[in-house]
Amino acid sequence: MDLKVAKVLPGGNSTIIVESEIEPGLRAKVSNILMGADYLCAEQVGFLRSPIDPQKAEARLEMMGGELCINALRSTAALLYSKDVSKTNVRLESSGFSGTLECTNETKDDRIETSIQLSCPLNFTEKPYGTLVQLEGIAHLVHKVQSMPEKKSAEEEFRSLIEKDGDLSALPACGFMPYIEDGTVVTFMPLVYVRDTDSMIFETGCGSGSIAVALTRYNSNKENNAVSILQPSGENYSIEIVDEGDNTVLARLSSAVSMIFTGTVSIPSSL
Repeated sequence: MDLKVAKVLPGGNSTIIVESEIEPGLRAKVSNILMGADYLCAEQVGFLRSPIDPQKAEARLEMMGGELCINALRSTAALLYSKDVSKTNVRLESSGFSGTLECTNETKDDRIETSIQLSCPLNFTEKPYGTLVQLEGIAHLVHKVQSMPEKKSAEEEFRSLIEKDGDLSALPACGFMPYIEDGTVVTFMPLVYVRDTDSMIFETGCGSGSIAVALTRYNSNKENNAVSILQPSGENYSIEIVDEGDNTVLARLSSAVSMIFTGTVSIPSSL
């Protein structure tokens, strides 16, 4: 089976965008093959589709687990821009999200700078092990720490929490976001679980997790309306929060995006 694909690096969080038609029932298997070491070695896979409402969006992205993924959407916007530089503004539909999301592209220092903005309700649930920040299509446990936990213990604890907590187990995707704040420097260790593929990955960058951290900081102090979050990849994501009233804010995230590969990949036809 020959698939038209792109591998994109949105400041970490390597993402595969599949442009070929794949029926939903096969997407989890296709995703696991494409992410593997024998293929494209990525952290996640999204499937590019025609929009449900062409009047409002140029394309639709459906993630391997049916979740919302900020970085995959930015990767999609950058892919469309790489093919047509007139696409400086792109509106996209997404799995896990009922509306459309606006992305902007521009070229800086031979790389694409891609931003995304979305309205977010300030929806927080305090848990004994952190603050659950609920976005449409995904949720994250955000926890401020003095030092990062060991990866093995963090993964074991998060799996245990998902099994015990109905709020987490009911989600198509959720993340654990321990972060350290040292003056103006914010770093974190994003761990994301996708239910349909039963995958748990320490991501090298996480867009929705970064927004969740920014929203948590903003909720504690409304002056924290802009932050740069250092990703495990070494790249920074810039996030701005604008109050829209009615307990809702507009979050805008931007970083450089690199096009790594576009072409055709052959996978076994007997999945």
